[in-house]
Amino acid sequence: MVKQQRIERQAETRQKLIAAASRVFAAHGYAGARVELIAEEAGFSKGAFYSNFISKEEVALAVLERLLADDGWGVWAILESHDGNTESLFRRLAEDFAIRHSDEPVRALRIELLMHAWRDARFRVRAAELYQQRRQRYAELVAQGLGLIGRVPGANVMAIADTLLAVDHGHSTLTLAGAEPTPVSEVVLLLLRGLAAMMPPVSNSLCGHDGLT
Repeated sequence: MVKQQRIERQAETRQKLIAAASRVFAAHGYAGARVELIAEEAGFSKGAFYSNFISKEEVALAVLERLLADDGWGVWAILESHDGNTESLFRRLAEDFAIRHSDEPVRALRIELLMHAWRDARFRVRAAELYQQRRQRYAELVAQGLGLIGRVPGANVMAIADTLLAVDHGHSTLTLAGAEPTPVSEVVLLLLRGLAAMMPPVSNSLCGHDGLT
């Protein structure tokens, strides 16, 4: 019982440190985010930080993992509640994308960590592993979504996933730069409609037809 409580307290401390690191990285950038600042923001000592993470890089990876892991659950729920109306499904997906896209500090934090990955080869390797997992989740969502509307995912599912990721990151960059791009919900809705028009229907695929509809 005592051991279990200790494990739970440590897990809670770790999560508080990750949340604090998210705020500190967003406010000060990776370079300016000292371990002392992260620990203080979380309400712990520097020793408590090092009891949970061996370095600032480790907590940065934990922050990035949380950012990427939070994505997708809303989409699964929307797909599972699909009632057969394709346009309604696309609009709900686009709206969900926009909601998840609306948190400016989160967008800034993600870009900050990606910039650090660009500067630091070791961090880049580990960050790439996390993004590979996210790409795979996106591809699974795309395949399920296309199946729901009677379209064949085909071999280009990963390319579609990459396109959605590119829209997400590119739109974030434009927005943070003050470029006032087209609302991301409209961009995603247009993309989903285009994808549906390009993918062959299941019936044609079963008949050996590989053309576009």
